[in-house]
Amino acid sequence: METAADEVNDQGLSALVDRAAERFGDQPLWYSIDDDVMLGFEQFRYQTLKCAQALRNLGVGYGVPVAVMLPNAPAYVITWMALARLGAVMIPVNTRSTRRELDYVLRDSQSKFLVIDVAYLDSLALDPDAVSIIEPSHVIVHGDRDMRGAVSWEKAVTAAAANPVGDARVVPGTLMSVQYTSGSTGFPKGCLLTQDYWIVLGYARANQGPPPTRVLIDKPLSYMGGMWRFLVCLYLGCTAFVARQFSLSTLQQRLVDHRIDFFSATDAVAKLPEHAGIASLTVAWISISGLSKELHKALEAKFKAPVRELYGLTETGATLYMPTDAADMSGSGSCGIPAPFRECRIVDAEGRDVRRGEIGELWVRGRGILLGYHNQPEASRAAFVGDWFRTGDLFKQDEAGYFYIQGRIK
Repeated sequence: METAADEVNDQGLSALVDRAAERFGDQPLWYSIDDDVMLGFEQFRYQTLKCAQALRNLGVGYGVPVAVMLPNAPAYVITWMALARLGAVMIPVNTRSTRRELDYVLRDSQSKFLVIDVAYLDSLALDPDAVSIIEPSHVIVHGDRDMRGAVSWEKAVTAAAANPVGDARVVPGTLMSVQYTSGSTGFPKGCLLTQDYWIVLGYARANQGPPPTRVLIDKPLSYMGGMWRFLVCLYLGCTAFVARQFSLSTLQQRLVDHRIDFFSATDAVAKLPEHAGIASLTVAWISISGLSKELHKALEAKFKAPVRELYGLTETGATLYMPTDAADMSGSGSCGIPAPFRECRIVDAEGRDVRRGEIGELWVRGRGILLGYHNQPEASRAAFVGDWFRTGDLFKQDEAGYFYIQGRIK
């Protein structure tokens, strides 16, 4: 495995931001491809300090749950890292949530504040008086419109000082987020994820291939896919080229226009017709998850770059990966080998290790996996055997040590 990132951070997310600002200064960290908004590493650090102070002025502090319903905009990552500085708990909310879904997440997470873009107030037919779960003065609206009783995100951040704010209780093991995942059945479960979860995930992804310089983020920042890509940029000094949403029809043009050298691909992406500008790109590598085996080698030939599988759950972050130097595994369908800080085993129904080639459930343990499920003690107990997390996914392992997903238990 090629080592690209700085040593794994052992101090938490605010230290990662500060270290990136020291290393990369005014280099571009963020570029919004929809509206040309740019943000450098040092500017980002400065904005997180101001946002943290603004949030603290409003009453946000250590352990306070704050729901965040923002688009792929600088305010999202600024708010995320500001909450990390305070030791507060972020509740990412899918921007496509219905009123009922938002209501469930706010109630289940016991959120005390809501940071929301003005566009979603409109689409959900909400105003501060209608958000009965959250006090009107605890609704923080991002966007160019005053809302009666609410707080303007822009005005609060602009008025705040950029003084260092923090809490001595904040350590890597501090709870950072309650990440909701629907799983296979029932209501969404809130995964309790620490700051160390994100530190390890970002480090593992930054080290799983040749270091890129221009990363496309067209996944929602409310999910781990968008978030780990941004963390990779903090580790490596990459520029994040961020889109409000994924677009299959314009993806290749985006790659060419912005000289992207890292992105992710699906079957639909692999089947896109040839674009004349692709030949001009120098791509570091391409990540996939579940790409059809027959499309793998053709996609590599098209972009002249390694195409490598990643496997991970919200609960366990980076779990398996295919090394970029394992060229002979292209098209094998394998998910690869355990990622940094991960141990994996395949067991039978009694929890005994199976032989190579036999199918069983994948169990995972290691630094920074979830603490459990929010308000679901029975589900939390059922998910673990000692410190081993039960994924519910069926796998087999070949004689060379590579893992292959075979399906789900349920």
